Amino acid sequence: MGPFEFPEPLTQSAPDGPVVEPSRTRNRGFNHHAFRVDSLAETAAHLRANGVRALTEEMAYISRRLQFFEGPEQVTIELVEWVEVP
Repeated sequence: MGPFEFPEPLTQSAPDGPVVEPSRTRNRGFNHHAFRVDSLAETAAHLRANGVRALTEEMAYISRRLQFFEGPEQVTIELVEWVEVP
């Protein structure tokens, strides 16, 4: 896995000015980035071994396994492994 860089952030504003959100990523115009992986266990282990902080434990959700990590610039990264291929 090589380095990952985000594109320039999008801006989000309300009719009366900037949006103030508790989520640090909502100010960038998105909530999080999701990446489909072949093996959640292997990819998560690789990220943890390289100092990436897990935000959640692995969880099951509608034929998928998910786990969230803190990505570059504290943007949330979601890893998704399909248990049943759609």
